[in-house]
Amino acid sequence: MGGSKQVKQKQKKKKSPHDLVEPPKEPYHLRDDGFRTCQAFADGNIPPVGQPRVHLSRDVAPLEIPYQCAGPAYDKFGNDLQELIDMKAARTTSTSSSRLWGRRSTPIPTHAAIAASDTPPTFILFWGSTQLRQIVAALLCQYSEWVISVRHIYASRQPSTKSHAWQIILHPNIHMFVVINPPFVYLNDKWQDLLERHILNMPLAMMDMVVMSKFFRYAPKYGVALEEFWMDFEDDWTVPDTVNEEPIDLVDLLLPSDHTEGGIAYEGPILYVSWFAPYGTKEYNRVVEVIDALKEGRPLPADATRDNHKMAQLEHAYQKPQAEQHEGLTEEAEERLAHKVAPPRTTTKKTSTKKKKKKVGHGGQRRLEEEEEEQTTTLAKRTNLMAIDARKYVEVLGECATSTIENVGTCLTDTKHELYSKGPRCFGDKGGHADLVAWDIIEAIYSLIWRKH
Repeated sequence: MGGSKQVKQKQKKKKSPHDLVEPPKEPYHLRDDGFRTCQAFADGNIPPVGQPRVHLSRDVAPLEIPYQCAGPAYDKFGNDLQELIDMKAARTTSTSSSRLWGRRSTPIPTHAAIAASDTPPTFILFWGSTQLRQIVAALLCQYSEWVISVRHIYASRQPSTKSHAWQIILHPNIHMFVVINPPFVYLNDKWQDLLERHILNMPLAMMDMVVMSKFFRYAPKYGVALEEFWMDFEDDWTVPDTVNEEPIDLVDLLLPSDHTEGGIAYEGPILYVSWFAPYGTKEYNRVVEVIDALKEGRPLPADATRDNHKMAQLEHAYQKPQAEQHEGLTEEAEERLAHKVAPPRTTTKKTSTKKKKKKVGHGGQRRLEEEEEEQTTTLAKRTNLMAIDARKYVEVLGECATSTIENVGTCLTDTKHELYSKGPRCFGDKGGHADLVAWDIIEAIYSLIWRKH
């Protein structure tokens, strides 16, 4: 009597949300202590000072690393950097939340739950000046094994502007947009439309997170770059003849926008990163004051922005009840925002102080002490904003800026040199400032994105 033979098939083990996703390729080089500095020069392939720099492949450095350094001044800086890393490592314990600083296996949360095929891709926008580009270049170099592709979206024909845009895809389904010195940030009423249509190809609201820095003040070269951008991308060749000397800043992303159905230009998490140069400190302090005020729901500081009109708009926007801010959302917008970080909570409280009588002095004399009636309306709370000070390690390590780009340089030691404190930061076989700030950014990304999930 014939019978069919039953074959037991092994069931696939169901992935746990805590299972880590594996990178698509082997790491180029990892340090023995687990810290992920950019190891593009770990094999000792950096030439001596004064020689032409190394042109690295994208497998090693997905974004080009031009500011390469060597020599005694850099070696001293690198040794001090290693001491700082060792000191921070010694202070953390196995249960400390900071134990993963500089040691995370992935730059962005990529656990199986996030990497599931039915989960939307993660989109992150990095945009700012060339100083932010140095940090992003370090981050991608640290985690080059996760990078799948790099696409150059835009490059200005004015080399001095260093205006570029890239789309970088990381495994498993992470899309990073890196936009540096875009010329349209001097158009207060058009920047979002141009960014969405020509760089992102999607609404800004689709970004899971925005990492930004201060942009440079307007200069004629950006005007020329704007004309070129307009001619290349716009059907209407009537280039706007009015630009602002001050570029957009963090506040512009917090303001109501004609291009966003939900009202605010961007409601998702925002991380602000200051410049390495000391003249970015004032803007960083201003940003921190705005973030703290919105986090606590208190009135904004008087100098929250240099533009009084922006200040009035910001206060007005965040005094609205949440229901009023989102009134009129389309079904598509509601669905799109559903998986983002929860919108700002709105709380309103009123405090009033009535007139009081108080006995003072001698002989039964009375003095009426009148206190004016006060009424304070708190602002809508916005708790998904953070800021990082890129100069936080300078006090310990010194500046280590360089003045060369095509040849290998070293850390400037002449304090009177114009680029001593504001020049681009050195990259080398011992790491650099950009590595440390990249680690801070990664921790902030984990914090803000995990809140969403």
